[in-house]
Amino acid sequence: MKKKEILIQQKKQDQLKKEIEYIKKTIPICLAGFSFVMLLIIFFLEDKLYIYFKGAINFIIVGIAFTIIIGILFYSYCLRKIKAKEKQSKAISIKLYSLMKLEK
Repeated sequence: MKKKEILIQQKKQDQLKKEIEYIKKTIPICLAGFSFVMLLIIFFLEDKLYIYFKGAINFIIVGIAFTIIIGILFYSYCLRKIKAKEKQSKAISIKLYSLMKLEK
C-alpha cells in the first residue's frame, strides 16, 4: 500500500519537474517571438497611425514601451507559475520523505 503511494507521489513530482523545465525552456522563445511580432506590427502600422501619435518617433516609442511592459508581465507570470510548481514539488518531497521514513 505504501509503495504504491510512494510511486504515485514520485510520478507527480517528476511530472512537476518536467513542467518546470518546459516552462523555463519556452520563456525565451515566447518572448523573442512576441518581440519580433510586435516589431513587425510597429513597422507596418507606423505609416497609418503616426497621425494619432503626432509623429512616427512617438508611435515607435509607445510601441516599444508596450512590448517591454507585456514582456515583463509575461515573465513575472511565468516566474510565479514556476514558483508555485516548485512549492508543490517541495511539499511532495516532504511527504515522500515521511512515507519512506515510516517504511523503514
